[in-house]
Amino acid sequence: MSRLDYMVAYDLAIQLVKKAGFVLDHVAMQSETCYYRHPSVKKGRLLRVSTHRGKRRIGHNGVVSKVTCGRKDMHLNPTSVENQVIHAIGRYFLTEPKTSEYRGKRGTWENNDLTLMSC
Repeated sequence: MSRLDYMVAYDLAIQLVKKAGFVLDHVAMQSETCYYRHPSVKKGRLLRVSTHRGKRRIGHNGVVSKVTCGRKDMHLNPTSVENQVIHAIGRYFLTEPKTSEYRGKRGTWENNDLTLMSC
């Protein structure tokens, strides 16, 4: 099988996620990262599709599964992208969102639902 360019693999992953019924929740402001949710699941649970690995940050606790099509990934082909998406969809429905890791003053992050801001 021939290797896919990482952006072609990224586009393929997005097509597969949409084909599975996921809808775009929001797009990151400083990168190409897209966050998807499934209409059958309550708010607060996201699937992340990106071309780079993400660091866990405050306000991103709703991400329960990820698909990453990295620039340096030597194994990007249609089958590997499909397998990543299948795995991410399974984790999306089976994994519970982690609780907030923020330890600041009350009334800052833990009481606000900033994970679902629309762009």
